[in-house]
Amino acid sequence: MKMNNKRLHKTTVFFLGVMVFFCGTAAGFADSDEKKASRKKEPITITSDKASAQTGKHMAEFWGNVLVVQGESELKADRLTLFFNKESGEAKKGESQSPQDRIKKIIATGSVLLSMQDRRGECDRAEYDAGSDTIVLSGKKTILHDGKNRITGERIVYNRATGKIDVAAAPSTDGEAKRVKAVFFTNGKGLQ
Repeated sequence: MKMNNKRLHKTTVFFLGVMVFFCGTAAGFADSDEKKASRKKEPITITSDKASAQTGKHMAEFWGNVLVVQGESELKADRLTLFFNKESGEAKKGESQSPQDRIKKIIATGSVLLSMQDRRGECDRAEYDAGSDTIVLSGKKTILHDGKNRITGERIVYNRATGKIDVAAAPSTDGEAKRVKAVFFTNGKGLQ
């Protein structure tokens, strides 16, 4: 794919904006506003075996050992696909949209690992939807770790606006009940 310098610069700015947004939300879902703001200022490094941008289709893809690093946040996946809105006509009159505002959806697939400090999310697929401001982790063994604490299910939905997390088990296909499992360490305090 051949791009002129202006289009290449615009695409690069878009990718960087997406990663600032993605790393600042998915990997650090429980951080303070101050920590999130500080992390957004750090440089982002994206590496993959291949990358492609299809501006006519409003999408971009990275595939093959995808690694996104920003400060202490890291995203690993086999593939990362970005879908974005058209720039013109969707911003308020007279305003231009930032790359973060143009994001419609982000999908990471294949051995997805989100991590920051002692927090980790593992799944087959992670999807961020800007319209609903939700992150959905899904797959056969989807798990969120916070230190030693963990919760496992087939589908974990995190609503960024409300802070609500819903976890669902897989439907039973073989008669064996599938269930959500949570393990919390109480540091000797127990339930009182």
